Amino acid sequence: MKSSMFVTFILTVLFISGCGLKEEGGNNRASNTVSAAENVVNLDSDISQSDAMAPLLTSIDQPIDQKAENVVETIFLNLLEKYNNMMQRVEPKVNYQQFSKEYVGYKMKSIETKEQFYDIFSDFMSEEATKTVWKDGINQGDEGVYLVPMDGQPKFDKNNPYQITKINDETYELDSLHKSELHGILKMNVTFEKIDTSWVISRIAYNRS
Repeated sequence: MKSSMFVTFILTVLFISGCGLKEEGGNNRASNTVSAAENVVNLDSDISQSDAMAPLLTSIDQPIDQKAENVVETIFLNLLEKYNNMMQRVEPKVNYQQFSKEYVGYKMKSIETKEQFYDIFSDFMSEEATKTVWKDGINQGDEGVYLVPMDGQPKFDKNNPYQITKINDETYELDSLHKSELHGILKMNVTFEKIDTSWVISRIAYNRS
């Protein structure tokens, strides 16, 4: 009887231990399931982060375009600075000791035609634009070109309001308001064109407001 009870006790212990192992295995499976779920959550989180980055990547492109426009604007302002300082190119070519009453001007030293005069500015301004600026500033004589004493052209002031409009990839227009005691109030319209690989002032107009 005693040995029978002992065997029963041993079997009971073994049964309980087996159940414990099953429960432990079950816990392991549950733990594995949780870990898998966590991986799914993390994966979804990564996808969400990727989707969240999409607008940022798009917004990064926009400053690049804006930067390109700023570079173009800087080029235009440099061209207008050359336009403002045209007389610095002209004065060394003028003989201020030789004035002609007939042609009402000072003779240019070595410039014989208006076309040669226009060429002084050909690196930044077209002949059409140069003619607009200098139509009353020079006279053609028998012996050359004469510079007429007169006030300078209306100058561009970047401190005054101005607007640049893109017509196409090779053409832009600038509208600005010119104010001075000399010329009064004028609306300036300047067209920039890309010819070959260089930007130039292709047209310029002054209009009374």
